[in-house]
Amino acid sequence: MYPGLPQRPWYDASEIPLALELERAAPAIARELGAVDAAVFQRESEPNLAREGEWDVLFLYERGRRNDANCAAVPAASHIVDAHPSAIRDLGGLAYFSRLAPNTHVKPHRGPTNLRVRVHLGLHVPPDCGIAVAGEPRTWDEGRCLVFDDSFVHEVWNRSDRERIVLIVDVWHPALSRDEIELLTGLHRYAMSHAANLSAYWAHNERARTEDAPGRAGF
Repeated sequence: MYPGLPQRPWYDASEIPLALELERAAPAIARELGAVDAAVFQRESEPNLAREGEWDVLFLYERGRRNDANCAAVPAASHIVDAHPSAIRDLGGLAYFSRLAPNTHVKPHRGPTNLRVRVHLGLHVPPDCGIAVAGEPRTWDEGRCLVFDDSFVHEVWNRSDRERIVLIVDVWHPALSRDEIELLTGLHRYAMSHAANLSAYWAHNERARTEDAPGRAGF
């Protein structure tokens, strides 16, 4: 948790430039998504998120990893995420389409950090679905964005007989300065690089350990 950042559960989309860009591009994003094979969505697999029903996702960015094939399928969305300075494209955030099946409830949970706010662009929004953040419920409108701080407890539901789809993009907290964002981005890059180096180091040592014959003399 980053100290000193102001916290409130909901933001007006007009305060978030990326949200306005997504709204302008919403018709193109919806058309492109309609041409995507539904089978390329994958099950949302985060183990600590309790849910009833079915929840699938299509990743554009997954904690620093860009899915080039998915991005190519929806260029109107991926161009905004790729180009906008507030979009989190590293370890600290996600960008993905979220598909909630009928009669699904993602139970109350909270995100891991206050460094970001989360943008939801409504694409397919049936009645009887919604989201509550810090106990305050709202619902999506097609072609419009909801913006909230997901470090507050929140839950999502679809009580209809049709699927609900939104595009989710994490952006840096609007109170962070450009210098702070550059520092945090550099720290995230370092963490990813260091993790990869550590994994290689551990794998090398594990191979050396298992390849040593029993009883081999050491130094």
